[in-house]
Amino acid sequence: MPIGDIQDSAGGVGSVLILAMVVLTSASSSVLNDGEVKATVITPNVCRHGLSPQPKGPYSLFSFCDDASGTSIGLVYSSAGDPRSETWSLSDRFWQDSTWCLDVTSYVWIPGGNRVAVATSGIYGTGGLYLLILDERKAVVLEAGKPGQSVMLRSYFPSSKSLRFVVESEEGSTQRTVVVP
Repeated sequence: MPIGDIQDSAGGVGSVLILAMVVLTSASSSVLNDGEVKATVITPNVCRHGLSPQPKGPYSLFSFCDDASGTSIGLVYSSAGDPRSETWSLSDRFWQDSTWCLDVTSYVWIPGGNRVAVATSGIYGTGGLYLLILDERKAVVLEAGKPGQSVMLRSYFPSSKSLRFVVESEEGSTQRTVVVP
């Protein structure tokens, strides 16, 4: 639909169609108006290989898009300078553990702390949900993995400090919620 006319150099008048598009893209989770933080999906068909920085924090999540082997991740202390930590140092800035780093389906940065929730598939991973406390390099099991189970994060809700996720198994698909400690 034309919204204006312009005159060209030959004196002719043509219609102008102005299209305005705002495209918001982010490698990390997006925050909605009500405070809900949407999870980032990194399954092989939508995985973006590389760093996804923590919003307002010193860490990044590195996604390895390994195609048929799923998506693997590692956590990086990515800020410049000495981490000044007992668990991170200038020569030790990368963390992976096979319990939570293999066949990752989704993740969400938890606001107000250096934490990230990570969900895995049971094909090459453990099929569980984990809270990674980055300052301590500690992994807390939020949903224990079971053979044939896959977990997909949906959102984090700051008001209730809870995660919404879906568990898929041979029995079907169920939506669950867990309070983040």
